[in-house]
Amino acid sequence: MDFPLYYLLPLVAGFLYPVGSLFLKQAMGEGAGTMRLVFISNLGISFCFLALLFFNDESPRWELLAWPVAAGIAFFLGQILTLLALRVGDVSIQAPLMGTKTVFVALTAAFIQPDGIPLTWWLGAATTALAVFLMGGASLRRFSHASRCVLLSLAAAACYGLTDTLIEAKSPSFGRFSFVIVMTQGVGVLSLGMIPFFRQPLRAFPRKAWFPALAAGLTLGVQALLLGIALTMYGRATPMNVFYSSRGLWGIVLVWFAGHLFANRERYHVSRQTMMFRFAGAALLIVAIVLVLV
Repeated sequence: MDFPLYYLLPLVAGFLYPVGSLFLKQAMGEGAGTMRLVFISNLGISFCFLALLFFNDESPRWELLAWPVAAGIAFFLGQILTLLALRVGDVSIQAPLMGTKTVFVALTAAFIQPDGIPLTWWLGAATTALAVFLMGGASLRRFSHASRCVLLSLAAAACYGLTDTLIEAKSPSFGRFSFVIVMTQGVGVLSLGMIPFFRQPLRAFPRKAWFPALAAGLTLGVQALLLGIALTMYGRATPMNVFYSSRGLWGIVLVWFAGHLFANRERYHVSRQTMMFRFAGAALLIVAIVLVLV
């Protein structure tokens, strides 16, 4: 069976996502505040999506503006929740849990276009719950320590899932590239509203945090652009997110083998047993996603 080459877009995006997360975590370690990091990463994403202006030849249907605005708000909330999850937890927990976005894509798609929920989706949800338990350390005590990161990551995944569903369902009528351009520029505008809530101004941003913060913004912007192109041009949000969910495994692998390059020390303060549980949880998430696809 031929492998559609457009699936390479979410695969590459899936690798870049944990790289961006590691840069974000590094910037936090250098004293960068969460809100300022959200601001910088969102502006990076908005900037990267401006590249689509050179390829967009469709006139948007402005009467349907509410849909890209709604997608932008969902994406903006997902960004804030993602940074909060990284602030209180490890990349090796947060990145794999973002794979649950595929389940949320399927559920929101069923809500927008209800056809009933198949038994395999419920099995996928149950498998996801077990995977989340493993990610938390496979014990109630360990799970309680990671619960905030888990809950924030799941909430972020739900926001991103709604975003992808809206892109797939509503961008053809509004204008495919126009939809994601308006959506991401809306995210940039919303980010400007965060400035009054900074604890310290941008000019007080730690000097050592600038490189990882800017690298995170660029990396996350490129991966979002690749996934956005895949969704707007080819649709198929659920299978696209199956390949994108590879970021969970990449997140664990990068933390274990290359974390030191990002000043990340998860490998040294997390036991090998816990990491094995996280590997098992990431693998179960993939099983849950396959069940949803079936």
